[in-house]
Amino acid sequence: LHDDFVVKIPINERGIKVDVNSQEHRNCHPERVSKYLNMANGDKNFSRSAIMNINGKDVTVLVSKYIQGQEFDVEDEDNYRMAEALLKSRGVYMHDINILGNILVKEGVLFFVDGDQIVLSQESRQQRSVSLATRQLEEQIKAHHMIKLKRAETEGNTEDVEYYKSLITDLDALIGEEEQTPAPGRRFKLAAPEEGTLVAKVLKDELKK
Repeated sequence: LHDDFVVKIPINERGIKVDVNSQEHRNCHPERVSKYLNMANGDKNFSRSAIMNINGKDVTVLVSKYIQGQEFDVEDEDNYRMAEALLKSRGVYMHDINILGNILVKEGVLFFVDGDQIVLSQESRQQRSVSLATRQLEEQIKAHHMIKLKRAETEGNTEDVEYYKSLITDLDALIGEEEQTPAPGRRFKLAAPEEGTLVAKVLKDELKK
């Protein structure tokens, strides 16, 4: 490789390696992440999966170009929409686009460096179906939103009720469950990794409360 590169191993925020073959973390598999990072960056050589020997064990890792850039300010509405439009033009959508550090900017060029929650765009889904990993990821995201909505309704928090209803509407539109115009504003504030892996399992219990 002529470019500087970085090796990434999927871990949660507690630093524990996750099982990329499990239902909860299949979206983090380096092969999948590499595919979507390459699409998002419009560069088929931006990343690849590889096998590394770590502590005597062969581990599948993600190898991607090292971008020495600045964190792209997605809190700025114009920046947010620019990044969203760029992804759309490349046929993909990023569920966690609002997380600072997932997008870097270098010499005016945007680089998407976190790909575990990148999926096919709504337009791309009209031509091909999504993978099982994407379906499971989006089921977890929707379950998380529904839990938050239930909590907001219980607390009588009207603002949060409307917010989470809009997230669910947007997600349904992306998935194709119903044809609606996405509501304006930022979307998809996700749970922390360990919470996100459990939401689908606890949803039924939460809704009974």
